Amino acid sequence: MGQSTEKPVLVEALDLTFRTIEKRTKLYRTLVIVVAAITVTSITCSILYQRWLFFAGLILLVPLVGGFSIIDSRCVRHWRTQILNMSRARNLDLQLYIKTASELRKISPRILQDMLTTIPSSQRTEGSQQQTPDPFDKAQKELEKKTIIGIVLLSAAIVSGAGAAAFYSGALLLLTVALIVSLALLRR
Repeated sequence: MGQSTEKPVLVEALDLTFRTIEKRTKLYRTLVIVVAAITVTSITCSILYQRWLFFAGLILLVPLVGGFSIIDSRCVRHWRTQILNMSRARNLDLQLYIKTASELRKISPRILQDMLTTIPSSQRTEGSQQQTPDPFDKAQKELEKKTIIGIVLLSAAIVSGAGAAAFYSGALLLLTVALIVSLALLRR
């Protein structure tokens, strides 16, 4: 009567992995559709109305692709955190999980392998995990911050460059150059 209906931790981890990959795939498909729609619409309107201003719609591609990158990174980080929590709290054997997940044929091997490489291959104790921050998580958060800054700088550079060309403005051209230099420095 008091039997637990909780799924085995390995099954739950694999299910979480399937759901995460489905979410990432759906997000990617949506990005492709939106990028294609914006590109076709901008080019078609520019040709039909013979106005280059409609090409400004292409500026939206930078924040769309950058936003996808950030959301995808956070999705993987969230999945990874849940898997590591299952390892600590419910004794998920990470080596068995990685081996089992790697052998599944239902999932795209590249996406799965990229995700699995973020999981540490050895089990960690609770104490060592609590004291030191996760280097992967820290690196991903830093990359997400740089991506956001890059999106803003690149979008602003494109807009100011287009404004410099449209209004023959030297000041906007200088701003464009400054934004591009800032973007180059960000990559370091």
